[in-house]
Amino acid sequence: MIKFNTLVLDQYGNSGRISKCFDDFSACAMSARTMTGEEWLAAQEIPFSAEQLEEVWYSVELEVGGSIWSPESSLTLL
Repeated sequence: MIKFNTLVLDQYGNSGRISKCFDDFSACAMSARTMTGEEWLAAQEIPFSAEQLEEVWYSVELEVGGSIWSPESSLTLL
């Protein structure tokens, strides 16, 4: 089960800890400060499916610094 501070691996192989949980991607997009949610999606190297946008999304604080957003299906528990 994914919860606050859980250690996870993202689809690019980066590890980090869960810092926030969102009901779906639209909730993440509302917290964006420098671009719209649509701009962020367009910039992704590996596109997300429509189904993934409806999943629970997480903010992950990466061990190497920085943070990412990711749907639950793109995270692996460590």
